[in-house]
Amino acid sequence: MSDAHSAFSTQPPSSVAQHYAQALFDVVQSGQDGVSVETVRDALSQWASDVVTQPEWTTLITSPAIPLSEKRALLATLAQTLDSPLLVVNLVNILLDNGRLYDLAGVAEAFAALYRKANQLGQAVVESAVPFPEHLQDSLRRALAHRFGFSDVQLAVTINPALLAGAIVRLNDQVIDGSFATQLTSIKAAALR
Repeated sequence: MSDAHSAFSTQPPSSVAQHYAQALFDVVQSGQDGVSVETVRDALSQWASDVVTQPEWTTLITSPAIPLSEKRALLATLAQTLDSPLLVVNLVNILLDNGRLYDLAGVAEAFAALYRKANQLGQAVVESAVPFPEHLQDSLRRALAHRFGFSDVQLAVTINPALLAGAIVRLNDQVIDGSFATQLTSIKAAALR
């Protein structure tokens, strides 16, 4: 399963979400619950996409008119439907108890970032002027992994015809802009000097 968002999030998780994610990551890595990091990552991602990003769920869970016991029952039913590990269900309940369920998507993203760091996985967003064929995505993934020292790089590709040609790649805090639109802007700026 992919990370918490279909296209990688551009907003960093809150510091509270990062603390929850780090605590959960440490527990999972200790092996005391017998659940793999990948299983927890996928379950968090599913909770984030199936619950937190759905307005109807968010309204139900955050409504002060619904008693906490009913919210717990609702989440317990959802946990069975999602077949979530107990560790994730417990985290969701802790977030609910602390009035921080809105941080669940941030926890999922922060947990996925910890997973990528531990496994030397990069995450790149590619903005392309035209559809990006799979074989070129594979070549770019390998080239980025080699250049930046990752074992692999995950790509999220979006199409932006305004680039005219080429692509822009964002990997961590690095931006590689090979778009024709940027080249035209640079030529124009140089000509006006």
